[in-house]
Amino acid sequence: MNLKAVKEPQKRINTNYLSSLNIQSYGEDNLYPNKLAEVVASSSIASGCLSRYADFIEGNGFNSQIISDYKINKSGDTLDDLLGLLANDLAKFGGFAIHANYDVLGKIRNIHHIPFITTRLKEPNDYGKVTEIAIHPNWTGDETRNGKRVQVNKSNISFIHVFDPNSAIPEIEEVGINDYKGQVLWYSRNGNMVYPLPVYDPVITDMSTDEGLANVRYRNARNNFLPSGALITRKGTDIQENYFDDERRSYGHESYESEYSPVLKNLQGDFNACKIVEIEIGADEQSPEFISLSTNNYDKEFTVTADSIIDNIYSAFNQEAFLAIRKGKLGFSGDILADAYSYYSGKVTKEQRAISRALLSIFKNWYEQPFGELTSDTFKIQSMLYGSTNNTN
Repeated sequence: MNLKAVKEPQKRINTNYLSSLNIQSYGEDNLYPNKLAEVVASSSIASGCLSRYADFIEGNGFNSQIISDYKINKSGDTLDDLLGLLANDLAKFGGFAIHANYDVLGKIRNIHHIPFITTRLKEPNDYGKVTEIAIHPNWTGDETRNGKRVQVNKSNISFIHVFDPNSAIPEIEEVGINDYKGQVLWYSRNGNMVYPLPVYDPVITDMSTDEGLANVRYRNARNNFLPSGALITRKGTDIQENYFDDERRSYGHESYESEYSPVLKNLQGDFNACKIVEIEIGADEQSPEFISLSTNNYDKEFTVTADSIIDNIYSAFNQEAFLAIRKGKLGFSGDILADAYSYYSGKVTKEQRAISRALLSIFKNWYEQPFGELTSDTFKIQSMLYGSTNNTN
């Protein structure tokens, strides 16, 4: 087939310029990462894979306990705390942001984590360069302070310069040290000043389908008809339902006149499973008759779909080895798990290097040198090993 004949796929992210806010929209409605977080949270499979992905990026912390325990701001946050936050953002959104405060000499005095979901890119200048990062506590407009919503408008958006230590002193001289907001080191896995797509973006529809199947399974158990049968007896036109009261440990019954809806309602759900409903009819010649009732179990209808969804989600996270262990294809032993850990640790080295390089660029301009001579391995992150936990340096 000729490429021209292939249906053009939809763009994953539509970036527009919101002149009213002076930013580039992150998705058509500027809420791509917010909706992304909701979709992931609604899928148990995706949430589990994402949690493992973040854990492996964080690994076992830095090589040095001195580095891990080093305090980076007046709040007492350590580099180890920062690492966990950056790893989580990088796994969930494909990017992270760090705020750097400078002193009058142009040296970085403290740094803070900025939730990546709160950041947006400012419109490029005349040279096509993004010079500032826009920050708002909640771009959905649902954030409240003192009982009032924080509107999404220019007055409530903080615009902070992009990280560039060489520009710090000129920027400080322009506004004064007391009014200087510092700089933001903003990283995207998709390139310089480009909104990132997380590794699992191609399977977002599968994650949403996983939520839908969970709803079907829930309703199947809670709302399906699960009686064992119906007993047809003689009488008038009354409808009578017999039941066993678990609390009183005795049998009882409820009668209805010509009303089937209350009976049907009481036959639905897991708490009403295996009941016997009694229906009285007026034909005197007819003997009692028991009718076995069967129901439609919808779980089996979606078995193939559920399996393919699980495969797709695990594949997007490059976690096929853990899926194979889960399904019993590789067995279950310490050696097999150790191999899976070693394999997946190699899959997250790119993400770990991104964090290490960011911290190296910051501490090259730190007001002191607490770690001696800085090298490319100073902030190297230890790989996650089977049987270990995070931050056991």
